[in-house]
Amino acid sequence: MAQTQGDLVIDDDYVLGRGKAFSDRGNALEEQFDAFLKTLDDIAQTGIVSGSLHEATVAYRSVAAGLKGQFKSLGTEADNVCKSLIASVDQADDKLYER
Repeated sequence: MAQTQGDLVIDDDYVLGRGKAFSDRGNALEEQFDAFLKTLDDIAQTGIVSGSLHEATVAYRSVAAGLKGQFKSLGTEADNVCKSLIASVDQADDKLYER
């Protein structure tokens, strides 16, 4: 089929590749965040073991822990959106192409 002005051309492999990249990056960020939380734990347990700075570190770590799992979740969601986009376009285009 010849492409004309106004045709929407979607590179499936590119979109799916971006989805995988989002997922991989989300997993990597999650690992880095886990290491960050561990560092805060180490600081509170061995570096600053008492006082107001210790309490602030513990409180900060507690709040930061609320983000645990979010990076992986966002990466997975972005990957799913990319897959869904391709599936939706393929379903809508089904009648345009003979197989």
